[in-house]
Amino acid sequence: EEEQYERLVGRPKKRQAVPLPIVRGLKKKAKEREERAKKEARDAGLVLPSSSTLKRVNDQTKGGRKKRNSESVYGPAPSVGFMSKGMLHVKKNYKSRR
Repeated sequence: EEEQYERLVGRPKKRQAVPLPIVRGLKKKAKEREERAKKEARDAGLVLPSSSTLKRVNDQTKGGRKKRNSESVYGPAPSVGFMSKGMLHVKKNYKSRR
């Protein structure tokens, strides 16, 4: 039936969406299984990585610090003023070094 549908329409048939309460239950059970596995590993004497260590490693970039998203999109912020609507507004007390 699915092959016939795909030949007629040109794409696979859309799958039925899973109801949200069922998805929540599946995720909750998966989390419980993971916690149980971690507890059993600790009881067996295995050393597991802590979640904070994993988080820190994922946040860092090649330079060793987390980059702000705006910096990667718009470039570094100017030190002499601020950008507004694509125009650099220089601070009044800024003295040029010529």
